[in-house]
Amino acid sequence: MTPSEYKKREIPLAHFYKPDLSLKYRAVDIGVPLVALGVVIEFGVKEIGEDIKLMGIVEECEMGLAGQDTLGVAWNKYVEVKSQIPDQSDVKVECGISFPSEKQGRFNYLASVQVDRFDSNDDRLHQYVVPKGLYVVCTFSAENFFELTNAALDKAMAYLLQTWLPNSDYDMISDFAVEYYDYRCLKDHPISQQVQSAPVDIIKNPPEMDIMVMVKRK
Repeated sequence: MTPSEYKKREIPLAHFYKPDLSLKYRAVDIGVPLVALGVVIEFGVKEIGEDIKLMGIVEECEMGLAGQDTLGVAWNKYVEVKSQIPDQSDVKVECGISFPSEKQGRFNYLASVQVDRFDSNDDRLHQYVVPKGLYVVCTFSAENFFELTNAALDKAMAYLLQTWLPNSDYDMISDFAVEYYDYRCLKDHPISQQVQSAPVDIIKNPPEMDIMVMVKRK
């Protein structure tokens, strides 16, 4: 894509983040915070007692690092239809789900909101269930919403999958990972209506969020 073509289309592009190499050599116990470059990470284990129903927009993504930020495209399309999604749960949770694609070298990404039931015939909307079970929860924070959902998310995901889990007492058994967004992440959110809807005492400073993967004990 030439610069002039990009200016006309105004699509989000994938970003490259400087990795914190020290994270590869630092292991922490459950409940012990890890302070790294621009991010604080902490791990816990949680039993989810009920399925989490989600509804939103799916985009198929390339495994490569360069090019269009397809995850950003999914969230932009989700924002456009969010108000039309029926039976949204009162808990006000949004999730980003990475899960396998049938095409080699690709994966699917769902930008979604939690719902109480599946009650829509809208072909644009994808239904997904996060099953009840045992989950490792990676909670992390950053200075602001942009850093939280970009560089910090990238570092936390890499540390969870590449370093923490292989050295833990748990094996990942799901083929999906859940990015869990609730009121805690809304500090400096670019959509003012999101911030205004949240209780003041729940908006965290700095903002934080979770990554969850389903596990079993080794």
